Order: sequence, then C-alpha cells, then structure tokens
Amino acid sequence: MIIVAEPCGDHSNRLFQSIHYEAYCLDRGISFMNLTFDDMVPNYPALKVEARTKAARILTQILLKARLAPLRTDLKVKSDLDKARTGWFTLVGGFDFRVHDLTEKYRDYFVEKYSMDKSKLADNGLANDVAQWKAAGMTVVGVHLRRGDYKRFKNGIYFYSDAVYEGIMRAFEAQIAATGSRAKFLLFSNESFSIAPGGNLNCTFSRNDWLTDHHLMGLCDYLVGPPSTFTFWASYMGKVPVMHIHDPAAPISLDALGYCPG
Repeated sequence: MIIVAEPCGDHSNRLFQSIHYEAYCLDRGISFMNLTFDDMVPNYPALKVEARTKAARILTQILLKARLAPLRTDLKVKSDLDKARTGWFTLVGGFDFRVHDLTEKYRDYFVEKYSMDKSKLADNGLANDVAQWKAAGMTVVGVHLRRGDYKRFKNGIYFYSDAVYEGIMRAFEAQIAATGSRAKFLLFSNESFSIAPGGNLNCTFSRNDWLTDHHLMGLCDYLVGPPSTFTFWASYMGKVPVMHIHDPAAPISLDALGYCPG
C-alpha cells in the first residue's frame, strides 16, 4: 500500500500529488490511501474516505514520530517508488513524483473521481453562459490573471501587468478571428484588475471560489496564464489546450497548444 502522509502545496498541487501516486498504484494493482484529503472530500461526490482513515492517520503519525517508518519525499519516477516500497505500506509525500503516462492512461478514472458536485452550480449562471457562448459560435478563452504570491515567486518573473494580459488576449483574438470564430474571454483572478468588461475585448469575470473556477476553466476552449498547476488541473480535467506565459513577446499558435496529461 502507498500512503500519502504529507500534503504538498495548495489545492491544485495536492490534487496532482495524489493522482500521480494513485495512478502508480492503479497500474501496479496495489492499494492507495491519501491521509491528507479530509478537507477535500466534500468537494467531490466520488471521493470517499474509508472508515479506517482516522485510525490509519493516528497510527502513521505515531510511526513517523517514533521514526519507525520513513517518509519518502524524494521520489521522482516509477523506479524510485519501486525501490522504496518495503513491507506492507510505504509512506510518501513531496511533489516531484511524476508518472505522466499513467495519469493520462487513467484520466477517465480521475475525471470521474474529481468532478465537482454539479448541484453546487445550480445558482451559478456562468456555466450556462459558457454553453450559450459556444452555441453562438464563440471560442471561449479562460484567462488566469495570477497575482498574489507571484509577486515574490521566482522574483516576480511571472507577475504580469494588465497590459501584458491584454496584449496576449488580443493575440488570441486575432488567431481565433483567423479561424472564422469570435473570441470570448472568461477572466479568473482573486485580485482586481483594470481590463474592462464590455470594452474592446469581449470579457466576462468569474468571481467564484477555486473549486467552481476549476470547473469553469475546464469548460473553456483554451486556457492561458502564467505557469500554474491551477490552469494545468483544469486543462487535465477538461482536456483543454493551455498556454503558459513564459515570454509575453513570444508568438502564439493555437495549433501548437496541447492539454496537460496530468
């Protein structure tokens, strides 16, 4: 059994951490348990916490404190975990373990497991709006304006101004117009910004919680924003082509964009 005993990061990072370890387990035919997911369970109807989870968590903490079982946070590839497995359970954490071929192989399983409760969208008109925009022939581009901690992350290299986002949106608009469609931008941010709705760019804002924004992003035709697991998770769940902005001046090619495999 593989047991995730230590979470890593916020919601999106924790989701990726979990599915990579679980995909490995699915492929090896071994049991999997994430002891750090209690707070995530209400978000996803298919996510179950087994009755033994609380007892397992207590036992795990005892083992860790008594140094009777190591916590492996240095794992990166399948062979690392193959070698680390000893006895009937292995405690894992960290964020670097990746099995992209397996998260892609088991994508349908994870999409079902981590689909949000649709009843939470009952009073949210944006999901219906997205469907109507598409029915009207628009191409919907989800734009993640990430600020906050990105002012300090890597010395602010991905902390982009409104002007940068607006320039990239105009580049998308031109590319989409060349296909015979019209661009509709759905903007996601937890901060204020100066890009005006109903102006030259056809924009609508989302003012929802992170879970609903994950779902709405997954409904878009394209996603764009700074490097972030937030847009990567939505891309994975909705199979949406995504562009992470590494160089704001780089040319954009819609045909070159792909979705995140996990």
